Amino acid sequence: MKAKSKTKSKLNVKLLRKIQKFILAEPRRFFMTYGVEPAETLFISAGTKAYPPCGTTCCIAGAAYIIENKIEKTLSKTRVEWEIVRNTAVKVLGIPDRERTEKLFYDEYWPLKFKIQYDDAETPLQRAKVGVARIEHFIKTDGRE
Repeated sequence: MKAKSKTKSKLNVKLLRKIQKFILAEPRRFFMTYGVEPAETLFISAGTKAYPPCGTTCCIAGAAYIIENKIEKTLSKTRVEWEIVRNTAVKVLGIPDRERTEKLFYDEYWPLKFKIQYDDAETPLQRAKVGVARIEHFIKTDGRE
């Protein structure tokens, strides 16, 4: 009888690359705190109106959701439930297990280097660049780190 071999996951690297471009295209929309959230809520509570023109903020999973659903305009005042965002992102990104999902979708589980850089970022562009670097590391380690 043949022993079961561990198979490499089938991460959707093409979509991860699209997410990197999506994040850099408008850094003000990238926030790891929110799945898909009306920007107005977040930015007004922070005392600023410098929110993205699309009117929506999102995390990595939220970006996958937006790209997959071809959402081009603002979601106005509609918040998308996290379970829907996460489940869609897991499916379209081909993430095989919960541990890898957490390592990408929750910045508190990111490798410490990326977590510190994200927390210390002072501008949207700095945050976006950390997010892009985090995704790149995720791809290179097949989601194990």
